[in-house]
Amino acid sequence: MSMKKKAKYIILIILSLVVIISVLAYKSYQQSYYLSYVTTEFDQDDNEIMNIYTLDIKSGQFKKMTQLPYCCSYPTAIYDKESQCVYYSNNQKSKDHHDWVLKYNCQTKKSEVVLDCFVRINDILMSNDKNLYIIGSTKKNNIIKPYVYNIKTKKISQIDISKDMCFGDNYNCFNDELLLTGYNDEESRRMMEKYNNQSIKKDEKDYNIKNRIYKYRNSPQLLTTVSTGNIPIITSDSKKIIYGKYDGFSMNNLQFQQFKDQKNSSYQLDKSIIGLIQLLDNDKLLCIASTTYSEGIYIYDIQNKSFDKELFNSKGESLYSAHYVKE
Repeated sequence: MSMKKKAKYIILIILSLVVIISVLAYKSYQQSYYLSYVTTEFDQDDNEIMNIYTLDIKSGQFKKMTQLPYCCSYPTAIYDKESQCVYYSNNQKSKDHHDWVLKYNCQTKKSEVVLDCFVRINDILMSNDKNLYIIGSTKKNNIIKPYVYNIKTKKISQIDISKDMCFGDNYNCFNDELLLTGYNDEESRRMMEKYNNQSIKKDEKDYNIKNRIYKYRNSPQLLTTVSTGNIPIITSDSKKIIYGKYDGFSMNNLQFQQFKDQKNSSYQLDKSIIGLIQLLDNDKLLCIASTTYSEGIYIYDIQNKSFDKELFNSKGESLYSAHYVKE
């Protein structure tokens, strides 16, 4: 083989390797995500059940992955595409009716107990590295707290948010950050006693207490403090956090605010929005909105203040526990 042919052969090999590396790099850059959410309904025998769905927001296609008994404090579950399993809350086999974390294999159709240390579970989320975040109270601590469970090592640890009770939560799979809201349980009880003892109720703002917003990635970080009743819903992008709050003990007037550049300020969203799932690119919001007859999952255009697309309508089902997950 002549030197020219050898040189051409080497160049072709190098170009082929460059193309292969570029394709692999592009595929790794183009991450895939899906929405995992739960609905509840009654079956033909009048038993309440949980439906676990996944939804691709790009195509708008949703799929019911499985149906499980609804026997827990709050209907919460998360589907893991990688293992084809559902992690969910259930107290069916618990003698004390305590919530357990169970793992349901969608292929074998069998469940196994993962954790039996909880009394009440409010939410189950999944991190990008496929560990679980569990919001609940345990046999050792009756205050609702956030916990991280390592699926591989089977070790669980509490996330330190001081003396606060965890009230709201969400996981940002783009930033790999857990968002938490909470307040001091003792302070809340004292304020509730004052509220109940007053025959003439004042403005709801008079019963506000200090609520705190945290983010967690390896360690917790206090971001801001807000004077309000509670903060049940929250989401974020790389620049800001959006949250919904109620003053005092009223659950009638949900107000939206943003935390940006170390400041809290009012934020305008449609009044029908009751759940914040994930802030998306191009000023879009994946959210839950309530109409007169049903609840649904929508993409909301923040700038134009309009709903772009309805992705799911619950109709006869009640919608719960929706989280955006990285594949």
